[in-house]
Amino acid sequence: MTAKPYRKASGPLIFVLLVGSLLVALVVTKPTWESAQTRSRTAECGINLEHIADLQAAIEEETGAYLGCPQHPAALPTEASPWDTAPPCWARLGFQPDILLWGQYKVVATAKSWSATCTIDADGDGEPARWTASDAITAAPDPAFED
Repeated sequence: MTAKPYRKASGPLIFVLLVGSLLVALVVTKPTWESAQTRSRTAECGINLEHIADLQAAIEEETGAYLGCPQHPAALPTEASPWDTAPPCWARLGFQPDILLWGQYKVVATAKSWSATCTIDADGDGEPARWTASDAITAAPDPAFED
């Protein structure tokens, strides 16, 4: 039995295979990319609330009291926004991120306790998630507000 001679693939066939491969890659990676973006944006809340917890501990140690700050930004962001327009108490707290943020933050404080929330609509579906932290609990998603 003799082997058939090798045939080169034609130009149009190679083009169709290349385009098909690219389309398959796009279909597979786009949902993965969007999921990674959503997880990254949501992680912002946990990271920043833990940072706020550390700042509150330092303030309480120094002054004997906790510091509250009003909700900022006023409306839930629909895109990443700078923090440079935050009320002055956020600077007194020491929370001055120099990056764009997706979340809406608030800290309520009394003389003996504090709680902070971060509300975020990471996937833009209009159903925000909320994370909470306090002097008693570490940052965690609020089950009543899951995105």
